[in-house]
Amino acid sequence: MRAVYPFTNNPLSYQMISDPSRHFSNALDPNAHNIMSIIDPAAYQTWLLIIMNASGKNELLTAAAAALLSILTPFFYYRWMRLCLPLEKHALIGFAIISWLPGWICYSSYFMQETLLLPLIGLSLWMTWRCTHTYTIWRLLLAALVWGITVNTKASALPLFFIVWIWLCWKLIKKAAPPRAKTIASLTFATACVLALAMLTPLKIYQRLGVFMPAAQQTLNRIYFESGKQKVVINFIFTDRGAEFNQQIRCESPSIYDPPFRPFNYWKMTRAGEGSYTIDLRNGSEVVSPAVSASPGDRLNYSMENAIYFFLGDTWPTDDEYPQTLLDSLTAVSRWLWAPIAVYLVVTMLFNRGAGSATIICLAYLLLFLCQQTIVMEGRYRMPWEGIAIAATIEATANLRRRRAIT
Repeated sequence: MRAVYPFTNNPLSYQMISDPSRHFSNALDPNAHNIMSIIDPAAYQTWLLIIMNASGKNELLTAAAAALLSILTPFFYYRWMRLCLPLEKHALIGFAIISWLPGWICYSSYFMQETLLLPLIGLSLWMTWRCTHTYTIWRLLLAALVWGITVNTKASALPLFFIVWIWLCWKLIKKAAPPRAKTIASLTFATACVLALAMLTPLKIYQRLGVFMPAAQQTLNRIYFESGKQKVVINFIFTDRGAEFNQQIRCESPSIYDPPFRPFNYWKMTRAGEGSYTIDLRNGSEVVSPAVSASPGDRLNYSMENAIYFFLGDTWPTDDEYPQTLLDSLTAVSRWLWAPIAVYLVVTMLFNRGAGSATIICLAYLLLFLCQQTIVMEGRYRMPWEGIAIAATIEATANLRRRRAIT
């Protein structure tokens, strides 16, 4: 199924709208004076540019590249789960579940950052856990390299990197025999390498715009989040390579239009209306006008809505209120899995009086998603968490059975 789906629903001809169209156009012309092309993370644009140039925009070769990424995704997660779960059969169960996740299969038909992000997260986790099993400096640097590429693919990977990397540092320092100076030095150097790689996108932006933006789209997303509007129009004023430009970007979450509780209830977000803002980047900084902010009560409301859409939002563009294919329909149904899984992980952690590494990382990553005050949540932002949640569920169940067997 994973190998065939991109050929029957080719990324070059299937639903080339909105974000997929944007990523495709930006990859073909990375030097265009287009603000979104400039501030988008560098890795996915580079990947898509390589694929388009290598394939000559041939549909068959493009589908083959998408199929390869789709096949590698569950394989990388399997290799990670083989190291972090108690038994090989647990890893095989996780492999089977991830292989058949309908949303992850459907995403191979779109030019979306998640198509590269999901396999890279699996690979990053695998490389990290390899370091804890058989530590060498070269394995550590390889893990740092892969994480550097991953965080340059989408900003949502950055919090996961910090969680996993802190865990890795603690694990290796604890495991090292005294004196631990060599291990600490190696970890410091590897961490510096990841952070240097993470600066590739900000440096690209600085070279083009003369503005240092560590989290390139944070201001844009924050305006949308704090505005309380259903959609906002952002007017960017910027100087790119000596020429001044004025461009408008429309921000509008597609998930707003898909009721998360359907078919039982058709409640939607409280966001309404349209706002207009300007971001002036001409003087080496980001100047927003008019100023936008949200009261504590509004922030609480937006966070509660974000939590609902994180667990129950559609993974646009693969599914919406009117799915087009059977797999899209299954994707829409599968969104009901994730809230019970989160509750199950918390309950088993309390019952077991502790948790394994996958569960701790999964819940920490979830907490950061739910507490963030920058992004209007959509179901697709949940996808990097889903693979970790599957491994954590298997781990928690195995620990629960072991505890029952002991008592």
